[in-house]
Amino acid sequence: MGASLALACALAAAPNAAALAAGTPAPSPAASTSIATPAVDTFGIGPATNGKVDRRANFDFVQARTGVISDQIALVNLSQHALRLNLYAATIRNAADGSLALDPRLAKPTDVATWVTFHTPGEKPFVVVPARTTVIVNFTIQVPPEAYIGDHLAGVVASVVSESQANGSHAANLKLEQRIAIRLAIRVAGAIQGQLTVDNLKAHFVGTVNPFGTGAAVVTYRVRNSGNVRLGGQQQVVLHSLVGLSYPAAAVADLPMLLPGGSAVVSVTVTGVPALVHLTAQVQVTPVVPAGDADPSAATARAAVGIWAVPWSDGGLLLLLFLVVMYLRSIRGARPVPNHGRRGKSAEGESDKSSDLVSAGPRRHGR
Repeated sequence: MGASLALACALAAAPNAAALAAGTPAPSPAASTSIATPAVDTFGIGPATNGKVDRRANFDFVQARTGVISDQIALVNLSQHALRLNLYAATIRNAADGSLALDPRLAKPTDVATWVTFHTPGEKPFVVVPARTTVIVNFTIQVPPEAYIGDHLAGVVASVVSESQANGSHAANLKLEQRIAIRLAIRVAGAIQGQLTVDNLKAHFVGTVNPFGTGAAVVTYRVRNSGNVRLGGQQQVVLHSLVGLSYPAAAVADLPMLLPGGSAVVSVTVTGVPALVHLTAQVQVTPVVPAGDADPSAATARAAVGIWAVPWSDGGLLLLLFLVVMYLRSIRGARPVPNHGRRGKSAEGESDKSSDLVSAGPRRHGR
């Protein structure tokens, strides 16, 4: 059936994985627990044309607002028994690190995942596929009039949910969803705009007490897709000194594909950085267009931030600050302060002497 078929093959239940899927604590290894091992389920899905699996690896469409797309998907059961395969569209979004994440089956679908209708027998959310059989399912995509121009992404998912009864001190019904997905991408026709933005840029220096040694700078930032088409990116992080020296980060990984509105938080450590008092951390992200997509001519995204790089540890800085404060206080305490009270007393004494002289004058004159 060709390389375009996505396959899933696994035991339908396993203690730890099942517990994670169901949100139930996994049985303790020491507990007396018996779990029935079900048969192996092997199945696959893939795009189809005229009732047969074709060579497409994913679904990729360009459609105008209010347009309708019709296509087919093949559900292939390679097991020795019939399978009830759930069939649904799930939202794909960027995780915190930028990687693409598929929403769980019970999560509320959004965006393009709500545009898809699978025309299964009885319009049910599942299809029973006999052993060693392929079932072709027609589906349609209705693009709403309010859809934003640009790229939308979802996953077309086939899954089997299995249950196993665990007996013993940690008895529980364990569930595991075994699923496989292929990408469904729609570009709503219109003017495209490619743009990446770097923000939330921060940097700090991890130094050494040796003033002639080197430390490291940790640079963190967020790259956000502020355009309307999906983009990857090549990243570069460089530290610049006041005297023209540069210290680039080594082998910064490429940015994953970011969907419109998606973002990735990146942390890069630049090693071998001398303590040159003040440095500038500069981040540059060059957009990368996925293969086969139209080039939106996106500009390179840049951002910069200053960073203090001194040859002290945090504790050394606190000690230095303490010593400076104590020194300033000691200088202030040793400074002579004019005693206005004494001058007043001296003036008063002089005034008294003058009075005595005045009063004594006539006495001298009398003699």
